[in-house]
Amino acid sequence: MAYTFIAADEASWANFREVGLYELAARAIRLALETGVLTDADLWAGDAEAWAKLQASPDPRLQAALRLVSKDTGFEWDAANPTFSVSTKLRTIDPPVLLNGAAQPLSTLDPAFDHHRLAYLRRKAGKWPMRVVVGRG
Repeated sequence: MAYTFIAADEASWANFREVGLYELAARAIRLALETGVLTDADLWAGDAEAWAKLQASPDPRLQAALRLVSKDTGFEWDAANPTFSVSTKLRTIDPPVLLNGAAQPLSTLDPAFDHHRLAYLRRKAGKWPMRVVVGRG
């Protein structure tokens, strides 16, 4: 279960491309809030309603930002010339294992898992310098 959770984190929440798309969507939403296209209440109305309102806006800056939130947008690691740098919340679990009547974290019982988990956290930690690459999803 713990290995699968790390794999899910890497495939979804801490996936380089997904994190980049999330950042682009967040920037578009922030712009829409700043320009009055969206209100805080719109964010609570539902995703489909808020996205439709974003798409209907005539604001050219917002439309340019929304076009980047696409299956055709890719990202490259670029420490020299990033479009932006982001960090993400890393998710792992270290489940308790009942052994001889006492619960102990898996990492204390399985050095291979402990090494795997710590290596994953080190590899994914910190700011990720991302350059947006249009047309390369």
